Amino acid sequence: GVLGINRLGQVMHIQVDEQNIVKHIQGTLGNIDLAMKVAARAKLPGAEQLYSASFDQMLRTGDLNGAAEMAARSPNGVLRTPNTINKFKQASQANPGQNPLLIYFSKILEDSTLNAVESIELAR
Repeated sequence: GVLGINRLGQVMHIQVDEQNIVKHIQGTLGNIDLAMKVAARAKLPGAEQLYSASFDQMLRTGDLNGAAEMAARSPNGVLRTPNTINKFKQASQANPGQNPLLIYFSKILEDSTLNAVESIELAR
């Protein structure tokens, strides 16, 4: 929150509702891109469906690097699931010259560590 004192000497405390700010930006302001950026930067809930839809769209269009980066940087690890790993496995069949799982794991390891499911899958 933010504390402030106005000219009358009154102390004010302003705080953002972290559970609803992303939904407010998306719904009231209609700015989906901003909602996703705020959710990612502040690790706030509310953009899970937006991230999932955008991730799926990137995979469909063959943007493996973009999809891997989105999954790796998704707020609260919402896309770092066994389902995501399976989607990258399916993408390897459609892209025989590339290894989408390797791209995914390398994007995660750039800024973070693997979770338990990812570690097991990488060891296979």
